[in-house]
Amino acid sequence: MRKLMITMLIVLMFSILLAVEADLIVGKWYTENNSSIVEIIPRGDTFYGKIIELKEPNYSADHEYANQEKMDLENPEEALRSRKLVGLEILSGLSFSAKKASWIKGRIYDPESGKTYYCKIIYENDDELTIRGSLDKWGLAGRSSIWRRVGK
Repeated sequence: MRKLMITMLIVLMFSILLAVEADLIVGKWYTENNSSIVEIIPRGDTFYGKIIELKEPNYSADHEYANQEKMDLENPEEALRSRKLVGLEILSGLSFSAKKASWIKGRIYDPESGKTYYCKIIYENDDELTIRGSLDKWGLAGRSSIWRRVGK
């Protein structure tokens, strides 16, 4: 009975540690070039991220939509092109993999191109994430960028 209790305690502690580790990416992050802030949140066992702030939230005076809030104009679905970028979910379905020490099997949407890519996140430290967007689910044909935690 004692061995069973010790085993259960070890399993419980390991589960708690994994949950804490999985939440390391939760928070607000500056995207590359500080052009926006994305907030990453858990939803069930997966993680999502939405744009909560843009460095330049409105179109310039010489743009067709001068001084209006930026929208998802490059979206391939015409009905979605009027969506505001602030509030737009751009990260979805990321699952934590303790084995790979990263968040995998997600998707990232690029509102500048209107394209969606496979996504993987690597936690570098408390201040930085490496975001890998790729055409293939293995991450071979793609590009990485560094996001920095807001407030650091």
